[in-house]
Amino acid sequence: WIDNITDNVKIDLIKGGSLNRTIIASTPSDGEYEWIPPGDLQIGDDYLIKVTSTATSSVYDVSDAAFTITYPYVEVLSPQGGAIYYPGDTVAITWEDNFDDNVKIDLMDGASVVINIVSNITNNGQFNWQIPISVPSGTNYQIRISHNQNTGVNDLSPGTFSIAKMIS
Repeated sequence: WIDNITDNVKIDLIKGGSLNRTIIASTPSDGEYEWIPPGDLQIGDDYLIKVTSTATSSVYDVSDAAFTITYPYVEVLSPQGGAIYYPGDTVAITWEDNFDDNVKIDLMDGASVVINIVSNITNNGQFNWQIPISVPSGTNYQIRISHNQNTGVNDLSPGTFSIAKMIS
């Protein structure tokens, strides 16, 4: 922001025309304030910022245009549930998301990580995984893809799949 205020300013977050919260009650009026939106904010495209002089509350301005707050998400598209794979098979893992950061891919059995398939891979929506011979057979497997820096942003593949041992 640009102003001629020598006092501190208060910065408020407005949503839908109403005060959502005070971001900071008093900060120097230097034209900038770094803020990371907390995770409890409602997703929306009707947010505004209001900057008010702490000395004279009638001196304020509101951002000219609304902005959007959204949260990162990932959705695993494949492998699909019901599939049966064998050690040595190549499984096409695909996903969609709304962030550019790298991802982590795990093989899950229920809530347990069986193996970390890859810890830090470029987020391009696909990865071909060759199932190692060391993976135990099982019928309750899913792929979990996680945001590499915020593992709370994750998803599991739709349904469970099986890995069966080859009979020789």
